[in-house]
Amino acid sequence: MQSFVHHKVRDIGDIITDSFQYIREHYQTLGKALLFFVLPMYIIQFFLLKGYTDQFFANIQANNFNDFSSLFSGRYFLGILISILASATLTVVTLKHLQLTENGYEATPEEILEDIVPNVFKYIGLYIILSITLGFSLLFFVIPFFFFGVKFCLSTSALILEDESITGAMRRSWELTSNHWWSTFGVLIVMYFLMMLVSYALLLPISILSFLVIDAGATSAGDTSFIANLFMIINGILTAITSLLSTILFIGIALQYYNLVERKEGGSLRSKIEGLVD
Repeated sequence: MQSFVHHKVRDIGDIITDSFQYIREHYQTLGKALLFFVLPMYIIQFFLLKGYTDQFFANIQANNFNDFSSLFSGRYFLGILISILASATLTVVTLKHLQLTENGYEATPEEILEDIVPNVFKYIGLYIILSITLGFSLLFFVIPFFFFGVKFCLSTSALILEDESITGAMRRSWELTSNHWWSTFGVLIVMYFLMMLVSYALLLPISILSFLVIDAGATSAGDTSFIANLFMIINGILTAITSLLSTILFIGIALQYYNLVERKEGGSLRSKIEGLVD
């Protein structure tokens, strides 16, 4: 039985601290779910799209703009599809884990997998609607984009944690962020930069390794040496692992969701029960 309290009034500092506390308490079950259900998709996506990325930059360097159409084959679109599914599954797994641990017990892989397919498709539907909304808001410059982005940023948490519909999740997020726009914006900015710092810390070995391999000439055109292949595999795995760090951001946003629920709705069931006991 774990000690982490989900429903709790928090300031930004508490959300940062508690996000990492949650990971420390649940790294085994959450990490196992991410490694088994999400990481393979990111690895497949990396290798499907890597050749296209290399060719894209090679064409730009050579000022060759005639061969871009040849890059968009079935393999390319398959990589994009898997990338979308990986991102959706990462979000759903993280939030489902939070939902399952609200009662103080560890989440099992079987419980996390329950309803994962409909939840992933619900998330993709929400993502499409939010992308259209935010894309349209960009037509009116940056301020509406940021305003609506913050107002709807808790939609994914409401979608999974409360099992809301897509429109219900957007409405719930709008209501919760009323009078709390700036604090929610602060959480988003701080958690995003923390996620990026951790990502760069993990990507640094990849950058150093890339420099050493390129300096040794192991990645020259047509090279199929063991070192070049090993480098590409390591690069793919480490890059995929860094993609999982988005879970830090999702946990932080979910804790802001719990925080606003507590502030607006007067306490969790746990708090009420503890009050009765006292």
